[in-house]
Amino acid sequence: VKKTTTTKAKRPATGKAAALDELIAKACRGDALSRVAVRDRKPAEVMPRLIALFQAESPKVRARAIALASTPLAFVKQLPLATLLPMLADPAPEVRIAAAFAFSYTFPHEPYFKPQLAKVKPKLEALLDDPEPKVRARAQHALEALQREAT
Repeated sequence: VKKTTTTKAKRPATGKAAALDELIAKACRGDALSRVAVRDRKPAEVMPRLIALFQAESPKVRARAIALASTPLAFVKQLPLATLLPMLADPAPEVRIAAAFAFSYTFPHEPYFKPQLAKVKPKLEALLDDPEPKVRARAQHALEALQREAT
């Protein structure tokens, strides 16, 4: 008997999932009340959606998704370093700034992060030569924060 596989088209989210997707979309478009509401949600339901937005077409959406994913400590614990590191090389300066901010604000305070410092430091050091002054400043701040926590 020959087995056949069928691929089902992905259905749009409905109900609670659709409402959460809309809430996150509003937060990533800059709505302050939605950002607060997203931060009050369980990390397990929010983080996969935020991480998916790291690949959004809009640089502002990418930057805001990074900011949302890296601000509450409960969220950071579900943010893989391998997902955030490439954002330091994003073509958009606001995305590089958001990623560097994540490394200066949240990651230094997480014990599980310290062993991974060697992977992060060279990426941040490379941003010290970025053409954008704000990116260079945020990278410098991140390096100083990581250095303080490493000692």
